[in-house]
Amino acid sequence: MGKVLFLTSSMDLYDTDDAGEKIAKRFENTNGILDNLKRCITTYGRILIVASAEDSYALTDRYGRATCRSFAMTLPFERYDILDGRNLEDAEKLVRAADVVFLSGGHVPTENAFFRKIGLGALLRSSHAVVIGQSAGSMNAAAEVYAPPELPGEAADPMYCSVLRGLSLTDFHILPHFSEYREVVLDGKRCLEDILLPDSFRRTVYALNDGSYILEEDGRAQVFGECWRIRDGRAVQICAAGERRSLCE
Repeated sequence: MGKVLFLTSSMDLYDTDDAGEKIAKRFENTNGILDNLKRCITTYGRILIVASAEDSYALTDRYGRATCRSFAMTLPFERYDILDGRNLEDAEKLVRAADVVFLSGGHVPTENAFFRKIGLGALLRSSHAVVIGQSAGSMNAAAEVYAPPELPGEAADPMYCSVLRGLSLTDFHILPHFSEYREVVLDGKRCLEDILLPDSFRRTVYALNDGSYILEEDGRAQVFGECWRIRDGRAVQICAAGERRSLCE
């Protein structure tokens, strides 16, 4: 079997309590993801959670531990590791030992810089691990990452760069959380109409709602759940909840 890659928007791994703490929960078989993970993962020795930032330790601990607990409830592994700036010198060893590598969500450019610093793309391309991207992790999996503005000030910054060099695990440009994204206004610009649709004349973007994902294996790609193909200034829904569709560029 070749490289197996899950590109998700959100796997619904935890809830948030009134104090803002992440409460891990068992994730469900939404759009068949649990069935596909069980089929693709053959060894449950170690899972590695790669953080979205090198030095946001409190954030990494909050989300990373909840992610580990969710997998322990749903697909238990023998060992759970988290990779960030505190142990980046162990990146090669941790990736080589992992049966599954989980790429966390976060701020795309910040995560991209951390991934490049540790040479994660080359490590993953030579590993046997099943790779699961969530949100920013899915976006950064591409060879050429499309990273539209997401924080206040970025859409108004003429120096903001929305194209980055990624992990080169896929050619698909992913946009997560599409149902929320299409309503966002950033720095006076409508993210869908004023940013994404004009940019789609230069590249095709696959917009996913939470619970939807693209699965790549053995040179084939399928989308499961709600997905829109955005190109040439138009957003067209190509898959619905509970459905799956083969993808070819």
